[in-house]
Formats: sequence, structure tokens, C-alpha cells
Amino acid sequence: GKIEYSDSTKSSVEIIVNRPGFSQEIFTSQLDSSGYFIGKFKSYTPTNLYINYQTLILVLAHPGDSIFIQFNGSEKNEEALLESIKFSGDAAKSNYDITAYNKIFYQSSLNTFKNEETFKHKMVLMQNADTLKYKHYADSVRIENMKLFKQFVNQYSPNEETETWIKLNIHARYYYDLHQYSKTHFGDGIGKVPIKFLRYWENLEPVKENMLICGSGLSTLTNMYHYSYVLNKSLANCNQYPPTPNLPVSFMDSIQVNGIIRLTPDTLLRQFVLTEFFAQNLNAVSVEQFEKYKGIIDEYILVPYLINPLYEMYYSVKQQIEKPQLASAMIAEKLQGSSIKQILDKILSENKGKVIYIDCWATWCGPCRAELPFSKMLEEELKDKDIVFVYLCVDSDENNWTSQLGYFKLGGQHYLLDKQQGSELKSIFNFSGIPNYILYDKNGLLIENNSNLRPSHNETKAKIEKLL
Repeated sequence: GKIEYSDSTKSSVEIIVNRPGFSQEIFTSQLDSSGYFIGKFKSYTPTNLYINYQTLILVLAHPGDSIFIQFNGSEKNEEALLESIKFSGDAAKSNYDITAYNKIFYQSSLNTFKNEETFKHKMVLMQNADTLKYKHYADSVRIENMKLFKQFVNQYSPNEETETWIKLNIHARYYYDLHQYSKTHFGDGIGKVPIKFLRYWENLEPVKENMLICGSGLSTLTNMYHYSYVLNKSLANCNQYPPTPNLPVSFMDSIQVNGIIRLTPDTLLRQFVLTEFFAQNLNAVSVEQFEKYKGIIDEYILVPYLINPLYEMYYSVKQQIEKPQLASAMIAEKLQGSSIKQILDKILSENKGKVIYIDCWATWCGPCRAELPFSKMLEEELKDKDIVFVYLCVDSDENNWTSQLGYFKLGGQHYLLDKQQGSELKSIFNFSGIPNYILYDKNGLLIENNSNLRPSHNETKAKIEKLL
């Protein structure tokens, strides 16, 4: 692509690829002096991706596509930026259609990100409405979204692919709103949502392969269906609702795997949920669960675009565990020419002979801040050991950063990354959400890199002590 009148403070674009069944793939592409950039990624299926520059620009893509996008980088207003977009190459018709729809949606009263009145109304209902009233509100919003979609179809005559993306996106947003309501009233946790409130998931429409083009919507539905419905319903079916504290991991794994199979008659959705479940465990650099349930994986996950990348992931993680020097070499290669290289080189060189535990956080991130007291406790428990705690703060204001450091009184080493450094950190270590944790052994070899390595988890201290 090419960014015309690119912002002199931005030397790169972030490309976010949605992969249903797996985590997002995020990478950074540098701009040359004329504003050109290029990004390549591997995909087994059609999907949507986002180019992050001033705002998120949606692009639909298929395996084998070569797409060129051009837009005005000086436009900070979403509608004006969308108006400036030009597509050529493969999938140009679909991408022009989807951009036209997004322009209409951004200008409508349904856009809660822009329309303050609509947003406030939604928040008031989410906080104060009873279950029936909020469900009625969510239904009415979906109906209005479908009316807007039909108006768009009449005006633009989009192709079938664009129509599929829009309908699934509306569908996913509807279930997301219901999910957010349950979190607001019943808490963000397992075993707190009244079982009767989960019945709306039983009306979920069958998943079809043409929906893969809306990778973001399909990923949202898969994740919420798994953790909102299957996990809670499975616990209830085993008389463990609400769950008793400290249920064994093996028990939780078993009820989830069997619950996914038993409660999901839609065979394609079942495969997405199972893939997500096992991929998340592999993301935690662990192969035990995959190997334990390999028979179930081979029996139930059959479509090539899920089973093939899942096995690739398994072999990659197994190699990383057995030969951590290879994972470290890959990260070192990615770091070449990046703005974050100097900081990471400094961290590794200054702490030779020590285990290095890196916490990637932000001042505005609630889950990040909730973990910081546990980091302080872990620091105290391991204060006489050969370990250093490093805190990389991203996407945050300097005043808020210094204020929160004063509040939490953490030891260790602290770095505030600028926007580009934060973006490159996420891209190189391949994570999108925070908090995220990175663990190096005493030899400077990368051992683990994921969000499960939280200081509040007992397994984290055990892993560190093993390295010590």
C-alpha cells in the first residue's frame, strides 16, 4: 500500500490479522520515504484484517490475494480517511463495498463510538435495566442494524461476500452486547451468571464456511460461546455451579473438552471452539494438554484450515520447549532494525546470569493493575534470588506512569515505551492484549511468552523457581 501525506511521527503501520480458532497475528510494516509499505502473512482461509494507522481500516483478503490500498494519512477524521481509500488488485470490489458500508455506519446513530447520546443510552440500560428490558433493547438494536444493512444493499448492490461479513458482524455485536450485560450484572468470572440467562446462546445460528471472511466476528462468537455458555453449562451439569475453589486443572480441562463436544451440535462451531481451546494452551508454551487429548483432536477437528495450523503450532511449541535457543534466535532476528531492540538488548546484557521476568502493562489496563500487587509479593518472596523483574509500560501517559509507580511501589526495572516501541514489542512477541508476560532463563533464552504467566498464578512462581 501507499499512505499519501503520511504523518512524520509515524514510521510504520500495524497490521492485525484475524484468525478464527487462533489468536490474532499482529505485525508491523515500516514505511519508506515515499509512504509505501508491504505486509505478507500466511493464511489458510479468507478472513478480515485491519491496518492500524490513525484509525482501524478494514480489509477483506483470501489466500493468494495481492491487494494494494492507498489512503490519505493526514486525515484523522474516520469518515474523511475512509473517503480517501482506493483499492486495486484482488478483492477490490469486496473492499470498496465494505468501506462504503463502514462510512454509512460511522455516520449513523447506531455508532456508539461516535454518537455520545446513543452510547450514554446504552450504558444506562446496561447498568439499570432488568434482564428482559435489556434483551429487548439488544434485539431492537439488531433490528435497526439490519435495516441499515438493507438500505446499504439497495443503494450499493454489494457482492455476497460483503453481505456475509456485515450480517455476521451485526450478529457478533448482538451477542457481545448480551455478554457485556451479563458481565456488568453478574461479574466477569466463571459460575456467576444465572444459567437461565445463557439460553440466548441456544438460538445461535449454524456456522458456515462462507463466514470465515468475517474472521473478527467469528472469533468473537467462538470465544464468547465457549466461555459464556459451554463452560458455565458444563459446570452446572456436573453439579459444580458455582464452582468450588481450586478445582483441579485436569478436571476443568475434562469438563470443557467433553462439554464442547456434548453441548455443541453444530459440527463446524464445535471444531472452532475445540481449536481455540487447544491453541490457547499451546500459546502458554505447554504441550501436555494437546498430547493428552490428541485422540479427541484427531477425531473431532477435521477441516484442514484448523487441524493443519494447530499441528504446526504444536510442533513449533514442542521445538521451543526442547530447544529454547531457536525461539530466542527468531526473536533476535525480528528485533533487527526495530526501535525496541536497544531496550531489550540492554535488559538482557545488564541482567546476565539472572532469570528475567518481563511484565508488559499499561496504566489504563484494569487487569494489568490488578496483577501488580501480586508482582510486588513475588518480588518480596524471591528478593534474594537471581531474578530481575522488568516492567514495560505501553500506550500510556508519562504522568500517569510515574504516578502509578509511586502508588504500587514496585521494585525492579521500569521502561515507558513510546507508541512505535509498544507496537513493535507486540508485533515481535506476537501478542495483542495486555497484560502479557515474557520469561527468560539465566542464559538469556526465551522460555515463555503469554498472558497466562501472571504473578497471581501459583504455576508462575513454580516455573520461575525451576529456572532458578
